[in-house]
Amino acid sequence: MPTMTRLTLTMACAALLGAAAATANAQHEAGIRLELAAPTGEFGDTVDDPGFGIIAHYAYAMNSRLSLGLGADYVIYGSETRRETLPLVDDFEIETSNNIAGFFLLGQFNLVAHGGVVPYLEGRFGGQYLWTESKLVDADWWDDDDVAEQVNFDDFTLQYGIGGGLKFRVSEGNGKDKPTVFIDAKVMFGQGGEAEYLTEGSIIVDGSTTIFRPSKSQTDLTRFELGAVLTF
Repeated sequence: MPTMTRLTLTMACAALLGAAAATANAQHEAGIRLELAAPTGEFGDTVDDPGFGIIAHYAYAMNSRLSLGLGADYVIYGSETRRETLPLVDDFEIETSNNIAGFFLLGQFNLVAHGGVVPYLEGRFGGQYLWTESKLVDADWWDDDDVAEQVNFDDFTLQYGIGGGLKFRVSEGNGKDKPTVFIDAKVMFGQGGEAEYLTEGSIIVDGSTTIFRPSKSQTDLTRFELGAVLTF
């Protein structure tokens, strides 16, 4: 079993054990962050540019150190637009995007219980859906509408990762109707299972014939995330 897998499973087990701990200090935590997702390994060999997206999570703090939760994210890792002429119709474009949507369980361990700056470790395990979608768009500036859309190619695989970050407290809550607010910055080193996917240039249109040239590899991503977290 790979070292990262063992570390992630260990953190997940620790989080489950923490669920049986005293819950008098239990807190809810909700966060939303922007993310830059850099393809690494085999995935980085076929995808040149980083993806950009958004990620959110909810967690339940069993005590001042340990939290269990779940999250989801969405990343676009490439897009292209080409203009097409249809019979008797002008000003149409085909917009193609390469996307990843993920969901995961998480375990988070604070290295310090309290303070203005809280460093922490985090482990994740879940799945991710990769798909390429094309939309036919009316390109007139006064009527920029989607006319039709279709998923060209898709696949599903598992993902897991480990990383950590820092939470910077910017305001203190009162434990009732005012949450505590943190700025949250983290780096996650993720490993994704093998999948087939399209990249920029993988769709070739030759007259009335469309050719798909998918790649196949592990789908590893290093994620740089920055946003806000509320505890209440």
